Amino acid sequence: MYCPKCGHQIPDGSRFCPVCGCDLSAYQSNVRRPNDKPVPPKHTHNPLPVRQIGIAVAAVAAVAVIVAVVFGVRALFSVIGNSSNAYVYLSDGDYELITDLSKGDIIEIASSRSEYTYSSLLSFSPDGKYVYYYTKYDSSNRTGTLCRAEYGKLKSDSSKNDDYIVTIASNVALGFQCIDDETVIYKNGDDTLYYYDGSDVTQLAKSVNEFYTEGTERVVYTTGTYDEGYTLYGVDVTDPDSKVKLASNYAGLYIAEDFDNIYYTKTDSDYNAMLYVVGFDKDSEQIGKNVNILELDDGTVYFTAESGETLSLYDYVDDTYASHDEGVTEPDKDDYLIPTYSYNQLSVSDNEDDYDEIYTSCSKTVYFFHTAIKNKTSSSYTLAQEFTEKYLDSENSDGYFVVTETIKKELQEMCDEYGQGYDNEWLEFCFSKEEDGTEVDEDAYYAAYSAYEEAADRIYIRETLQNSENDYALKTLYCYADGKLTAVAENVLSTKYCNGAVLYNTADMVTETVSMTSVYSISDVTALFAIDYSAENYLLCYGTTTPAQVSASAAEDMDDAYYDSGYISLLVIGSGVYMTSDEDIYFAEISNNTLGEFTFVSDDAYVLMYDDSGIYYECGGYSSNSGYYIDLYKCVGGEDELVARDILENEICIYEDETVLAYTDYTSYGYELTIFDAKGEKAIIADDVSFYLRCADGTVLYISDGDLYSYDDGERTLVGRDADWCWVLNTMEPSVTYSY
Repeated sequence: MYCPKCGHQIPDGSRFCPVCGCDLSAYQSNVRRPNDKPVPPKHTHNPLPVRQIGIAVAAVAAVAVIVAVVFGVRALFSVIGNSSNAYVYLSDGDYELITDLSKGDIIEIASSRSEYTYSSLLSFSPDGKYVYYYTKYDSSNRTGTLCRAEYGKLKSDSSKNDDYIVTIASNVALGFQCIDDETVIYKNGDDTLYYYDGSDVTQLAKSVNEFYTEGTERVVYTTGTYDEGYTLYGVDVTDPDSKVKLASNYAGLYIAEDFDNIYYTKTDSDYNAMLYVVGFDKDSEQIGKNVNILELDDGTVYFTAESGETLSLYDYVDDTYASHDEGVTEPDKDDYLIPTYSYNQLSVSDNEDDYDEIYTSCSKTVYFFHTAIKNKTSSSYTLAQEFTEKYLDSENSDGYFVVTETIKKELQEMCDEYGQGYDNEWLEFCFSKEEDGTEVDEDAYYAAYSAYEEAADRIYIRETLQNSENDYALKTLYCYADGKLTAVAENVLSTKYCNGAVLYNTADMVTETVSMTSVYSISDVTALFAIDYSAENYLLCYGTTTPAQVSASAAEDMDDAYYDSGYISLLVIGSGVYMTSDEDIYFAEISNNTLGEFTFVSDDAYVLMYDDSGIYYECGGYSSNSGYYIDLYKCVGGEDELVARDILENEICIYEDETVLAYTDYTSYGYELTIFDAKGEKAIIADDVSFYLRCADGTVLYISDGDLYSYDDGERTLVGRDADWCWVLNTMEPSVTYSY
């Protein structure tokens, strides 16, 4: 992703831009800014696949936001009648000024001689006296010659025009910034920082990575490398020798609009973040240790820092095994030895009275049959069959069982039936038993060893939980604004990011314990300290230092939504809270510092963007003609209304007068552009649109099939042919935009 403020490429999902410190939360999932990757020149009237057609809305003042568009370069500056507005479009390689928009009269200024077009190749000065632009731009090293034209004094075919055009410097890197009409800050290709005061160029610093301005003469810039460490400097351009070191060897940098409150972090040897604030007129001050920055907005920062108080994890465990485990030792196999026995066949010559017990078997070979009794299963050995069925399951693990008087009688009956009539012939069915050694009782030993391992695991976990180094650190939630540090909440356990607020819980809210049998790691206990949506947590809205209490009904609604979909997202706007879960949207009001019950807004819906009054969401989306079409609704205070129907999701701009500009269909060389008024009435502006913006007076400028047009209250006017890009001095910036 690219930062919407400074234009630098940064990691996807960043909360803050690590380069300029811009708060990106308002842009996450709601606004996609154009990227700065150039696109090769286009061939007019040579259709491209729909997905390859460039789409963008130009924000003229955002100099550092780079938009790559196809072009062959010529620019025309237009002042309409007595209007103070000025208009620029690119075509065929020349910078030219239109003196009469309706007639198309132009004044040639210079040749761009650039292979690519970027929105930041040109910018108007803050008060509109000058236009600054590049010529001879080299896309390979992103540098060119920076020029300035006092376009209001240029006249057609006048020999004096050169008097109003100034070449400031060559080898200027893309991304200059105007402080006022006369003053421009820029880097050259060697990373040297300069400022131009309208007549002279002064060097400010060498080896500069990034620089930032705030609309005054103060500039901050960074130097250094990752390995050597970064340093932040500040300088007043009217006094270049006033350079001051603001921060060094920082890990993170957060620069707001106010250069009197610049935040940065450093890490200690344990990689814990320390938060500092510094300014041009403020010495560096540490305002937090072991911090987690939650929000940075217009010089105000919300963060948590460890308070020094901790919770013992063991206090939150129900441990009924502690006394039992104290005496557990590793089992010794010698303690589980059992005797082993041998069984010897008896015969008619043996004396029954010589043995305490004698044994027989259904499964072992016996003298009488010279095989096992159970093998005699034919119908002619009925008694053997019956004996086996009766006693086979009585055998011990060795395959034998004790001969009782009853069994002896049955053995004698088999002898009478199948034998030869010897005295004591039944003993040929029998065995004596003698102890001949020992062996380990494996079942008993492994059962004991398993119990030992379970106890050892509990002992280890118990000692880990009791170790003070693993205590859970309680946090304090702070707000730092206007040089004042305010502790908002003490004993904070966990925080959950919400757009516009932070949801948090405190130590007094956790009364449950976890059974020792369910604890396998520290995380099984610390899970108790995570945000539980069913609990009456606290919600701190940014811009305040007084948290709201989540009511029992709101907590139940949040828990139900989380249970149904596995996630919820909260967006706070003023005193209203919008909750999304899966494709459902809900609304609740904060009143008397209490978040009330949620009411259902819409299903099959997805929040696209929001402004200071409410949210805009899509509903009823469907695919057709290779596009995805939606109905756009706005919800304010839980009440929703239709804003625009059947628009493409690709690009949507909504303005303060509630006018909506959106694409409503694909066409051969671009899109069908449609305007919706505050009542929802729509008018199609044009087909084949690849670019548009809205001027301060409400006029829409757009490029259709390679030509530039204006649209005003139903009237369409051709402005110029072969257009590839357009700027306007005074634009009507959208109050909210969405790009897919």
